[in-house]
Amino acid sequence: MTITREEFEAYVGAGKYLEKWQSIIEKKSRFAGFNIWAAIFGHGFFFYRKMYVWGMLLVALGLILHVIFGALYGAMFAVLANNGWATLQDMQSHIWLVNGIALLFQMVIAGMFANVIYYESACSAINALSEKKNDEFYLNYIKKRGGVSMLGILAGSMVNIFCYYFT
Repeated sequence: MTITREEFEAYVGAGKYLEKWQSIIEKKSRFAGFNIWAAIFGHGFFFYRKMYVWGMLLVALGLILHVIFGALYGAMFAVLANNGWATLQDMQSHIWLVNGIALLFQMVIAGMFANVIYYESACSAINALSEKKNDEFYLNYIKKRGGVSMLGILAGSMVNIFCYYFT
């Protein structure tokens, strides 16, 4: 089904993402540019844009990266400590670097794929609502389904804090 400009604008807001999605809509590319807001705010961006599953996946990715990078750092430290080249204080003073690298990796992934994910999310939501196309409130349904959610940011951040607190 072809989605109109009005439907996209109702879902995301007028003039927000259509230029970025133009290459995907015209089937010239599968890349829609780097989303700096998704890179900066990570899972918060996805919750804000009502993509809750993707927000939770990004939280899970962050936890997995945190564990993997922490395990790699622990293994590296064990080798260094066994050879007498490092102490526990050395490890504790540099653990922030490992977490920072994991966070940077997560930020790049979120920024690279956010626009494409948002486009796919918009298409699937609009197509799901297309059965109401003859309804006079059709564009209002799309606006309600799309848009932004401040409550989503709050809930997503609470989940993220909870997950990191218990790992």
